[in-house]
Amino acid sequence: MKQFWLKKKRGLLLFFLIMSLGACKKDEVKATGSLQVTLAYPFQPATSIYYELYSETGYKNTPPLRTGTFTTANSNTVTIDNLNPGNYVMVINANLFSLQVTAGRQRAYKFP
Repeated sequence: MKQFWLKKKRGLLLFFLIMSLGACKKDEVKATGSLQVTLAYPFQPATSIYYELYSETGYKNTPPLRTGTFTTANSNTVTIDNLNPGNYVMVINANLFSLQVTAGRQRAYKFP
């Protein structure tokens, strides 16, 4: 009788352990973030304006992480997704702008 009771306890313990592991699911926070950059006057392009995005630590001596153009077709707004959290430098028409990316969020900037 004692062995039956111990097996039953182990079975109940295992059951509750499995149930508690499955019930505690965390909401995963996205590890990357995004930027939304809008150009305002005097940068509004007649046709297009080229940009380059660099990490803050390597913008002087590394190739750009992303490149693209602002155009009137995209409402002078560019969205850049899947960026690691941290600080970035965007070069627009030889002007430098500092940007910050936060994990799981989209940061919006309007220049100038």
